[in-house]
Amino acid sequence: MPRQCTICAHKDRNKIDSAIAVNGAILRTIAHQYELSESALKRHVSNGHIAQEIAKAEHINEVIHADSILSQMQKVKDETWIIHRESREQKRKLKDGTEISDPDNELALKAIARLEKQIEIESKVLGVVKNPDIPIVSTMTITPESLKKIGDILAKQEK
Repeated sequence: MPRQCTICAHKDRNKIDSAIAVNGAILRTIAHQYELSESALKRHVSNGHIAQEIAKAEHINEVIHADSILSQMQKVKDETWIIHRESREQKRKLKDGTEISDPDNELALKAIARLEKQIEIESKVLGVVKNPDIPIVSTMTITPESLKKIGDILAKQEK
């Protein structure tokens, strides 16, 4: 009959499992703290003895952390879209008091470039890009006509 795992039988098993799974502590440190052998801890981990609830807790922590990052990235993207929209909707008053459209195309292009970078980063975070070391390069020539079309499309989408 095989021996019982010394970690599973330990009075502080939940604390040990938590230290391994949730806190990500170094096995040597845990072994010293609970007067265990490092090899017993390695066997405990490699044989899948960590309590399922604690392993789930680690996964939940990862999901919460990833969600927080994505949420912050979305806020930045939202702000960038606002800057882009405002740059396209900019107006100028003439001497007679009438307002005419005077979009800040340079700022609009900077906002588009920033959005491209944000999409690239988000793709890497989400794992859409298989090799994160390879930059995503967009080769696109933007003419005044295409910029106007982009502005028109975005204006329609915002309505």
